[in-house]
Amino acid sequence: MTRYIVCSILILWCSFDSRLQGQTPRPEFASGLIRLLREKSVQDDLKLTADQLSQLTKFRTNLYKQNFLSQIPFNDKEAVDEARAQWNAVVDAALKDFLSATQVKRLKQIDLQVKSNTGWGLLTVVSTASISKELAISDEQKTKLEEVRNIIRSESPKLSMERSTSGREGYNTKLKAFREINNRKVEEVLTAQQKAKWIEMIGSKFEGLVDLDNDLYGK
Repeated sequence: MTRYIVCSILILWCSFDSRLQGQTPRPEFASGLIRLLREKSVQDDLKLTADQLSQLTKFRTNLYKQNFLSQIPFNDKEAVDEARAQWNAVVDAALKDFLSATQVKRLKQIDLQVKSNTGWGLLTVVSTASISKELAISDEQKTKLEEVRNIIRSESPKLSMERSTSGREGYNTKLKAFREINNRKVEEVLTAQQKAKWIEMIGSKFEGLVDLDNDLYGK
């Protein structure tokens, strides 16, 4: 039993640390946009037509055939950022053939809301190259965000143990509280102008539920 718990913690820690370091996600999560389109709550919010729904499987299959992110070394952040930018361009092009411009914009807004309110939260989002650039995060701010990252790293092993002792619901409750605290720390780093820009980027609140395996959005 002890060995199982230790192994579980190690697996969770590796998964957590890879998120913070920018490790290439597994193919299913190579693009949060693709993953979100599987959710009925997202489909309803976008008001997908019957024809668009019928194209979903083909859309995802064609994109996964093109996925090249798994070939990028996760410890090369520059290479990962470049590959993700290329992959996002591939996804964007496919989405424009599949969704209206309004639907694409809304899907990206939902994606940002879900990412900043699941997993390790806003830090993961604002640390990505594209969002950091759009928000014009300064070098001084990046240093402060790194301090928040270090706090999360130091406190996360204890939280990870909750999955073995508290079950999924208990773990998600404590993870949500932990994330909210750290999201506030990130928000304190942002300027008023950056906060206003962020609010503009995420759009109106997404009221749906999204189940991301080990995490929930909207509960």
